[in-house]
Amino acid sequence: MKKFLFLAAAVVVVFSEAQSQNLQASLTTGSTGNSVRIKVRSKDAPTSAGIISTLNFALQIPSSITPKPILSVVAEILPSTAVGTYTVTDVSAETPGFYTWNIFGNDGTTATSWALNEEKEFIEVRFNQGPTVPPTSVSIVHIPFGGTTGETTFYLSIAGISQVIQSELVYGPGAINTTAGVYPDGNASFSLANIFLPVTWLGFDAIKKDKNAVLTWSVANEDDNEVYEIERSVNGTNFSKFGSLAKKMNSKLENSYEFTDFNIDQLNSKVLYYRVKQVDKDGQFTYTSVRTVRLVNNTKGIGIYPNPVKDGFYLSIPTEVLGPGTKKIRLNMLNAVGQTVHAREITSAVASNYYYDIKTPGVLNGEYMLQIISDGKILETKKVIVQR
Repeated sequence: MKKFLFLAAAVVVVFSEAQSQNLQASLTTGSTGNSVRIKVRSKDAPTSAGIISTLNFALQIPSSITPKPILSVVAEILPSTAVGTYTVTDVSAETPGFYTWNIFGNDGTTATSWALNEEKEFIEVRFNQGPTVPPTSVSIVHIPFGGTTGETTFYLSIAGISQVIQSELVYGPGAINTTAGVYPDGNASFSLANIFLPVTWLGFDAIKKDKNAVLTWSVANEDDNEVYEIERSVNGTNFSKFGSLAKKMNSKLENSYEFTDFNIDQLNSKVLYYRVKQVDKDGQFTYTSVRTVRLVNNTKGIGIYPNPVKDGFYLSIPTEVLGPGTKKIRLNMLNAVGQTVHAREITSAVASNYYYDIKTPGVLNGEYMLQIISDGKILETKKVIVQR
């Protein structure tokens, strides 16, 4: 799914001058469209062999990207360093206007050295969770553009001795090294273009047409997508795959799809739940929200208001829908992937005008499905949109 993203190895250091300061950092493309590899080279002279004692990188993107991507180290490309474990820390609070990640590793066990102008790729990091904004190009800049500490740096030491070139921390076409390495005025950055973030769902719907259910969805940025898998459930919780569609092989930024589930009346269910799973070439996947198709319309009059919802909503279930006698009614609030994030039980005595308070942890902005269950059967599933 195509989203142009510029990544930069953002660097600032406050360490003292030391011998053998020859190393610079940069980025190159990773094994997938939404990943990059961090690399280091020796610029002026070879380095002496030694065990890496401290290794630090930083990546940054603007906070206008929504939702916020999740960054993780997915591979160590240079196992001969035997650093092995890298800690990813979100330091966005230190850089207003940007999402910033600090990547730290230390205490290697194998001697490492560089020949003159030799490059070594260290780790591959991946940006997961796609934005909901239209395709755009963004740039990653360094901590002086808003940061308050020297935590986000490129720094590498061997046997406790700094190896970085403080005046030229980064390299590559368009690299910026302005009094680099001198916090807080230093500015060092390198941007890598054409990094893609995963699929952006633009819309998904499911409607009953004659004896069939027709599913339609639209997407953007699907360059890395492999296939769409269609899933169905009779209870809104347990889904199973029953169909698939390959992505369209064209150059459009946005595409629309349609899939028909035929003869749904033979499934012996009053309500069917649908969602679509998109699977990338590297096995990553995301889901649409859940949509329902009702086969028997015997719940006329069940209402929710207001909707969209801020702090709560009123649920109205007419007595003719529930029938005679006092009954227990279970209300399940499901998120986009069918997980119950909140639930409560009421009686039919209050069901005609019940206030459902959603000022509770776990119910965030977004779309939810409210299951209304009586006598073990789902009476209706209503879409609830939370907008605070």
